[in-house]
Amino acid sequence: MTTPPWNAQQAVPPMLRGQRMLAAIAFTDGVGFSTRMAADEENILKLIQRDLQTMMELCQQFEGQVLKTTGDGLLMAFTSAVQAVECAVAIQRAIADMAAQLPPQDTLAHWIGIHLGDVFFSENDVMGNGVNIAARLRTKSEPGGICISQMVYDLVKNQLDLKATYLGPQQLKNIQEPVPAYQILVAPAPETPTAPAGPVRERVEPELTSPYQGLKKFEPEDKDRFFGRDQLVASLVTELERGQMILLLGASGSGKSSVVRAGVIPQLAAKWGSGFVPLMFTPDEDPFESLYASLLSKYKQSEVKSVRRGKADTLVQLVKTLKRPNEHWLIFVDQFEEVFTLATAERRNQFIDGLVQLLRLPDRTVMVILTMRADFLDHFSPYPNLGKLTQRQIRLMTDMQRDELWLAIKQPAVRQGVMFEEGLIAEILKDVQGQAGYLPLLQYTLDLLWESERHNGNFQDRILHTRTYRELGGVRGALQKRVDQIYESLPESKQAAVKQIFLQLVSIESTQEAGTIAKAVSRRAYRAEFTGDLVNSTLDELINQNLLVSNDANRLQPTVKVAHEALPGSWQSFKDWIADAHQVIAIKHRLAEDMAHWQELQRTDGERADEELWSGSKLEQALEVRREKIFDGALGGLSAEENHFIDASVGRRDRQRRKTLFSFTSFSAVALGLAVAAGWQSWRAETQRRQAIVGHIETLSLSSDSLFKSNQELDALMESLKAVQKLATASWVDDTTVIRLNWRSNRLFTALENAII
Repeated sequence: MTTPPWNAQQAVPPMLRGQRMLAAIAFTDGVGFSTRMAADEENILKLIQRDLQTMMELCQQFEGQVLKTTGDGLLMAFTSAVQAVECAVAIQRAIADMAAQLPPQDTLAHWIGIHLGDVFFSENDVMGNGVNIAARLRTKSEPGGICISQMVYDLVKNQLDLKATYLGPQQLKNIQEPVPAYQILVAPAPETPTAPAGPVRERVEPELTSPYQGLKKFEPEDKDRFFGRDQLVASLVTELERGQMILLLGASGSGKSSVVRAGVIPQLAAKWGSGFVPLMFTPDEDPFESLYASLLSKYKQSEVKSVRRGKADTLVQLVKTLKRPNEHWLIFVDQFEEVFTLATAERRNQFIDGLVQLLRLPDRTVMVILTMRADFLDHFSPYPNLGKLTQRQIRLMTDMQRDELWLAIKQPAVRQGVMFEEGLIAEILKDVQGQAGYLPLLQYTLDLLWESERHNGNFQDRILHTRTYRELGGVRGALQKRVDQIYESLPESKQAAVKQIFLQLVSIESTQEAGTIAKAVSRRAYRAEFTGDLVNSTLDELINQNLLVSNDANRLQPTVKVAHEALPGSWQSFKDWIADAHQVIAIKHRLAEDMAHWQELQRTDGERADEELWSGSKLEQALEVRREKIFDGALGGLSAEENHFIDASVGRRDRQRRKTLFSFTSFSAVALGLAVAAGWQSWRAETQRRQAIVGHIETLSLSSDSLFKSNQELDALMESLKAVQKLATASWVDDTTVIRLNWRSNRLFTALENAII
């Protein structure tokens, strides 16, 4: 669209009213114009008309638009910051060339200010921050010079050969925040008779690299692209300086890491300069190893190797040994929940004890920030000392306000000279409303929108279009749609590898509550865990597509992890895989942890190592899953070390069974022998007892018989009755003895009867 210029006193042309655009604004102004008009109005009017005509012609050559005249200046708009600066340089050179051929009274000097920003056309005027800042910057330049904002300088510095001087932050009238600015020194044009009036070389447009992060975290070097959290960052910095420690809680995807990395850390670095030492790491399976890896970028191995031993006093000793008196240290433990989900109990306890000791130091130049998902706060319960130190230092990340979110969406694009189509930002804000953890999804969608526009050649108007945004699926569907496209474009063999890779990169958090479903959390895996050419080539593709991140260059052992926690919750296929395999995942990762602990104990305490081997239902479950090859399909099988651990557990189980069987057999033989001996003794005693009873009965019977023969009938009867009574209690007496005794008794009774008769 070509916009016709109009005088400041005229109404805005109807075709422009209500329009909004992003542009590089160049504002010119005559130096000392009013004073010279009062002295020589007719001549000065001719001079200004001459100079403005030259400016308009050059503006057209550089594809700019004159929006309006202001009497002694022009308001010009360009779609490219490079064009705006080149045009301004050409104007100042043309004016200088004319002045060199004319007497002083026939020349005018001009200021020019340039800024990149919004322009809005009302019914009677053109306004916006681009216009306001450009107008104020022009007064900061030298006569015949050009003053540009930091934003413009960043866009053109690699495209143009400029001699620029940094003026520092400039406090401009009616502009709340200082504006960093540069002064461009315009050298006279080379005296070449055939030199064209226009540009002397082909322009190179700056590469429109996406200013959005996708699923990547913001880092300190991304501070100039981090918008919308200014108030939170300022309050965190103030609180940290006052209280030494912050526990920053928030939901997954709330932006905790980015606020610290791209907000707090750059502010502290600006304040303390070279005396500021940030140590940033995530705990992973061993927080001491992670801290050691972060230290290697600043210190020699020999200086920090003691950190790896991981004792409760390690952190305090590190500070006492390495920290210089004039330094301010910030220990930033990102994703602190990994201390509970990934680290072994021994390492976790030592690290938490170390934090407690560190936080009790009186040195206020050592600060600590922990970021953690809010749903893990109950994991502090077993650690009351840490809980007491953090309970007053908890800050909760809340959702961004609408105006903050507007800045986070718009400003990164504005810095690149790109605008959103009218109504698009409002549509995006509506899409994220009420959506949990939307920030990484938003950044991913904006990055995908930018790259789609660039790839399709739609950036000629420097506008991000609503149509493209909707085609991508919006914030709610862009990630799901994009990942599905990547997955479906792969051959079947690689699709199987993708499933295996992603399942290896999640862990199932154990839960103590009956009936609750365990949560899946992403985990960092060593690159060495992924074996086979197919799996590794697929892994590289996923890293190149920014779905996974690898920190090969930063760690002793290269690791891989899911690009963001938002991915498992946003990709339906991934969620389905986890639901189907969560029990196998839990077994596999418990196996890996216990195997690592077993291997460590083998080196230090072989006797205790044997106790770490699996047994019972846990071992039987692992054997069943291995036998059915379920590990192979879901997680790429078991490593040689894991198989060795299971085999060693089976060996221990079998040894215990044999030992138990032998013990039982030995016991049974002894018990049987003892039982036989005891039985024989009992039988012998019983036999002797019975023989004694029979002998007594026989004695009584014989005594009765003898007394009867001696005519002692009454005594004989009494002895016979005793024998009968004894016999009645001895049911085991053999029949022969019973018959004999009964015969004697009957003979006695018959004789007595006859005597009585």
